[in-house]
Amino acid sequence: MTVDLTNINTELLARKATIPLTESSDGISGVIWALRDGAPVTEDRIQALYQAGYGYAASSGSVATPLTFTTYTVLRPQGWIRVPAGVKIIPTYINIAVATDAGTATYFWLGFCQNDVGNGTSTAVTLGPLNMRSDGSIPSACTVRHLATADTTAMTNPVDIKRWAMPGASGTSDLGLEWGPGHFKPLLIGPATLYIYAMYTTTAPTGFINYQWLEFEASEI
Repeated sequence: MTVDLTNINTELLARKATIPLTESSDGISGVIWALRDGAPVTEDRIQALYQAGYGYAASSGSVATPLTFTTYTVLRPQGWIRVPAGVKIIPTYINIAVATDAGTATYFWLGFCQNDVGNGTSTAVTLGPLNMRSDGSIPSACTVRHLATADTTAMTNPVDIKRWAMPGASGTSDLGLEWGPGHFKPLLIGPATLYIYAMYTTTAPTGFINYQWLEFEASEI
């Protein structure tokens, strides 16, 4: 027996949601995910979540007043995102723009730990956190700080995920150190902290830090 399929009308339904619901906790079955305009989400999930208003950004340092980084001291990071309990984030992009570097060796590294290290004695981020959707009205639950001058809380299970090294008295300026595209992106489940440290000899580098992340309530992802 043959079946003529030319006259069968099929309507494909998709659930329009930031994060689609599934019928079971392990996601064995579910629905197709679509944006509000009906476009199916088949790739670039991060971009889709930014469009849905789940992306945030913050900056440390300004054009007029760049940060003057201090060399490595345990529990004194140069920039960090505090993730409170009940919140989860996926860091998507970090940029460290080095304005001046006259030291004989300069290093930066990025990592995270499994607790909120607090503010210590530090400075509030220069700009943000701001929603990456221009009409986004939901504020970030995270706190971004920089330049600790007194100890933060001790880190629980710190993990370094990226290191940059600039050895030699290069006198480098306008050097961009980037992490994000093409890299594995950890899921930080609050309380947690994403941190940046610096180490140098001779002369302190100056520059800026840009942070971008996706942020969710604990039940959303």
